[in-house]
Amino acid sequence: MPAQGAKPRLISDNPDVEGPAASQQRRRRLEWIERTLGREVIRHGFGPGAEPAESYADPHQVLLDSNLSPTRKRDILRRWALHASQIETEHSKGNLLATPSHLQEVIDALLDLEEPQITEASFEHVDRKAS
Repeated sequence: MPAQGAKPRLISDNPDVEGPAASQQRRRRLEWIERTLGREVIRHGFGPGAEPAESYADPHQVLLDSNLSPTRKRDILRRWALHASQIETEHSKGNLLATPSHLQEVIDALLDLEEPQITEASFEHVDRKAS
């Protein structure tokens, strides 16, 4: 948890991205969350349950928990994604919260869970020269 008065870490807090680009980055991730979770979950939540951040320091730890089934990991990460998107939404309204969102990390963990076969090698650059 950040120190009192410290700025929360948000997906737009990339020192290489400022202004409209940061806003676009945040908007794209929030749209991804809406498509992934669905509008009903965004509006009404998942119902009662423990907050994942109470049990895990970061989303990657959920993936490493061998006591959880893939379905349970997905449920935990989806709940975390909803909470993170709510933090990001509040930030976009100018309401800075003291809680870090971890939205980027949650999205990455969900992608790792859904598509574990994707590795860095999947993105090797192919040099295509025009003939």
